Amino acid sequence: MRKLDSYLIREMIVPFLIGTVVVVMMFQINTYMYLAKTFNLDNVPTSAVYQYIFYKTPEFMKMTLAVGTAMGSSLAMTRLARESELTAMRAAGIRILRVVLPIALFGVGVAVLNYWLMERIMPVSTRKANEIARSAAILGLDSNSFRDNAMIKLGSYTASFKQVRKVGTTKLQIDDILLIERPGDGKIYLTTAKKGFYDRGVWDFKEAYEFIIKGPDVVAFEPAKRFTINEKIVIDQFFGGTIPEEQTLEELK
Repeated sequence: MRKLDSYLIREMIVPFLIGTVVVVMMFQINTYMYLAKTFNLDNVPTSAVYQYIFYKTPEFMKMTLAVGTAMGSSLAMTRLARESELTAMRAAGIRILRVVLPIALFGVGVAVLNYWLMERIMPVSTRKANEIARSAAILGLDSNSFRDNAMIKLGSYTASFKQVRKVGTTKLQIDDILLIERPGDGKIYLTTAKKGFYDRGVWDFKEAYEFIIKGPDVVAFEPAKRFTINEKIVIDQFFGGTIPEEQTLEELK
């Protein structure tokens, strides 16, 4: 019976691997096409694109392992039936359930592998993929990708921008800026600026004015020719926080 088990497993391995690899490659190609249509990849390093797709692969495999198992088992059983090997096994007194048993155990093994991938590999690789996406997102966006009247968290400030435009490979121009800070002393600090720029983690605001408000009164007003904040853009503020694919089963509870 061990020979039967090893024979059936060998029959499944090749179609299982082919099915899994082919479907994974389809997902990878689909991802590249999506990136090419959504972003200007001329401004994004090629290595960043390939690394992103590589780190997304475990997420693809959670869907493709089941496809590979179905393809491997169906092709193996079809070949056994087509070449009358299944009939010969039954004539030798082997029950159909005994023939199916190693295939079922193979499926259980793949399910365990899939669970391990989802718990141990996929959260880490998805986080790395999203880190690459965040770092390269600005490079691949064009001027039409930014919405007007955007509001984001910027260090200790809540920032509101009327308009954001891309003016260089890594540089953004921001118009009509309002920064709101609540330090907890009962005062509200408002900083306004007509124009500002963002470049690789540095926000530089020109012709800024600071108002300090306490209750209904403006208690201080101070013009500042230049106002700078060191804070990288966090893409999660636009697209949401941690996604389920970045978390383990325990973290999702």
